[in-house]
Amino acid sequence: MRLRHTFSLLGILSLLTFILSPLFGSPTWTGGYRYALAGYDGLEPFSSAEYLEVGLFIEPFDWSMLNPRVAVGAQLPLVPLGNEPVWLNLQVEVPVGRIKDHFIDGLLRHESDFIPSLQVEALFSPWDGSKTFLVLAAKPFSWFFGDKTVTLLSPRMYWNPSSDDLGWGLRLFEISQFLW
Repeated sequence: MRLRHTFSLLGILSLLTFILSPLFGSPTWTGGYRYALAGYDGLEPFSSAEYLEVGLFIEPFDWSMLNPRVAVGAQLPLVPLGNEPVWLNLQVEVPVGRIKDHFIDGLLRHESDFIPSLQVEALFSPWDGSKTFLVLAAKPFSWFFGDKTVTLLSPRMYWNPSSDDLGWGLRLFEISQFLW
């Protein structure tokens, strides 16, 4: 039942984004969707399983350096569906650099920029307000390809402020595709 409500919420957000996207017309990319696959070390209430992260993001400014990205979304357990909680998240990410001639530039087919970044995230349960986690993530392997960003192997540190529990996780990959 909770999973159905979450998918309904994501559907409504996606529809609103599609309908309102002409209002955000700009000569530069401003926002789009993102998805990722992540896992945890088993910190309660997360299991040692994979989670699919989906959401929307916006880059409200067009700064050449330290351009913040704000994202909202949901984190859905892949296996087993129904037993694990669904989480909502709010993220703020800031690139700490931008390198045009990077270490794997010759291996990539398309022109790209290497953009390592740091991310702060609030992860919370929509049904139980007492379950909130703060997440600090490093994105050391991230590339921008003009209309998308691809990130690999991002370590994440989790903290539950109410119980003072610490844990860690790893986002295997994240793809952010600009739409408008």
